[in-house]
Amino acid sequence: MKKYRIAYARLFHETHSFSPVNTTLKEFRERELHEGSDLLEHYRGSKTETGAFIDFIEKNDFEAVPLIAGAANPSGLVSADTYAFFKKRIVDGLEGIRDEIDALYLSLHGAMIVDGIFDAEGDLLNAIREVIPGLPLAASMDLHANVSPDMVARTDMIAGYKTYPHVDQYETGRRALDMLHQHLNWERRFRNVLLKMPLLLPSMNMMTNAGPMADLVNRGLELEQTEGIGCVSVFGGFPYSDVEDAGFSVVVSVEEGMEKEAARILDEMAKLSWQKRQEFLVELPTAEEAILEALQEKEGVVALVDVADNPGSGGLAETTKLLETLLKTEVLPKTAFAFISDSEAVQHCIDAGVGEDVELIVGGKSSTLYGEPVRVRGRVKTISDGIYYNKGPWNTGIKVNFGRTVVLSTGTIDLLLSEGCQSPNDPEVFRRNGIEPTDYRILALKAKNHFRAGFKDIVTKVIPLDAPGVASLDLGTFPYRNIPRPVFPLDEDVKFEQMKVFL
Repeated sequence: MKKYRIAYARLFHETHSFSPVNTTLKEFRERELHEGSDLLEHYRGSKTETGAFIDFIEKNDFEAVPLIAGAANPSGLVSADTYAFFKKRIVDGLEGIRDEIDALYLSLHGAMIVDGIFDAEGDLLNAIREVIPGLPLAASMDLHANVSPDMVARTDMIAGYKTYPHVDQYETGRRALDMLHQHLNWERRFRNVLLKMPLLLPSMNMMTNAGPMADLVNRGLELEQTEGIGCVSVFGGFPYSDVEDAGFSVVVSVEEGMEKEAARILDEMAKLSWQKRQEFLVELPTAEEAILEALQEKEGVVALVDVADNPGSGGLAETTKLLETLLKTEVLPKTAFAFISDSEAVQHCIDAGVGEDVELIVGGKSSTLYGEPVRVRGRVKTISDGIYYNKGPWNTGIKVNFGRTVVLSTGTIDLLLSEGCQSPNDPEVFRRNGIEPTDYRILALKAKNHFRAGFKDIVTKVIPLDAPGVASLDLGTFPYRNIPRPVFPLDEDVKFEQMKVFL
């Protein structure tokens, strides 16, 4: 068996066009930025795409050529110089080794926007192909990718996540790498075909355990058993990216010569997605209604989920409607709130010290568009560095850094205040700060769906709620300029025939 040398790079960002906070290299450094051998050591043993790459290389006794891995939390446009940094590292790195490697594997999100470049992944892939025009290239992508024609044309095979909450990053990496291995051995030679639908779908009802997305993903899994098909990836899209390629898509990685079979699959998936489109739309209770519903539960742990301020969708974790409503609730059971991102409030608590009483103005510091700051009185309960490692099924083993974090106890509410802004997707976010989530009746979370994987054995009821925020489910509130129109659900005159297939 030939000992292949496979290069690897990761560039992962989900870009919210309407976020007031743009993304710089600082945000990548705070979450993920590793190069060379450090990259391999950092991710070894993790249940991630990179962890899958490392295991694949070691299992087959191949040689890894790690370039760079960078990821930042969902936020606004990536600055041009930040993107240029990653592009140069990847393209120049490949330039120096192109005669020494056999293939390239890329871990991408698929919904990254750079200031001045709508299709960042497509731009990167075009630049890569100028350096390695004929080299086998596999990519894995997030289920919420806004897949473009350039992405599918410049790669040989694509594997997308099949779960939401995303708990199959490792398995997705292995699917991409297994296809790449077959391609390298000339067992199967792949290419990609793409379906784009006129559907701009909110992700609230995109979970893959049940519902419309589950039906689509499961049908895709069945169709993968068709002769000549390597992978059927269903992408829900990221609706907060105001770009031409935003929205629902399906990619089929198919053996060369079997494109007609892939076209048949795309036709079926187009009809099924169109049939299911209304099922993706949901109405949520207000903060007041959600709290009343939670109070009806006499036992167990209820999660109140502020989806419109979810950092995982580009939210800032600083809107105050849910916190303000909880503070005004006269009879409230023991509640833990994760979290409000507010560096000033954190510093005030640290200056005061553990055990001291403070009065703070919290939230609404970046923008008051979605709510004014609120006054909170309480006692500083704990102070931590905000660093922990995920122990649940989502990004297992990965280091998370919330920045310095304090717990402020108001009596009935233990409020986490942090310097950073990430979704509280793992129970360790509480435990690292001295809070055992099973001891509380209500967990108020700035989240959407990812937390469900880690909290499934803790939370007995989940109540998503509608409050102001930059990640609102009401897509009609956003001033889109670049998405193709008409599109469902924003327009009434949308037709199935607007679908596009790129063979």
